[in-house]
Amino acid sequence: MSSSIRDKAAGRAVSYREEIQSAQAAGDYRKAVDLSIQWLRGELAKVRKQRPQDAQAVDAELTQKITALAEAIPFYRPRKAGQ
Repeated sequence: MSSSIRDKAAGRAVSYREEIQSAQAAGDYRKAVDLSIQWLRGELAKVRKQRPQDAQAVDAELTQKITALAEAIPFYRPRKAGQ
């Protein structure tokens, strides 16, 4: 991956992280989740365009991770302050 692609990805990460943190600080956690999903979809679109040979493997691996996360959500309990 060229450094300009890495630099652009790092810039997007900073931007998205700031937006997500701002939404969370404002108490808008749904917006923070939506921004995270938007970021993920955008990065996937870029991988599909820039590295089409890797797209299928990336999609398959992320599908497994997202599925595991979705399966765990009903049982998830946030940590309480001080734990």
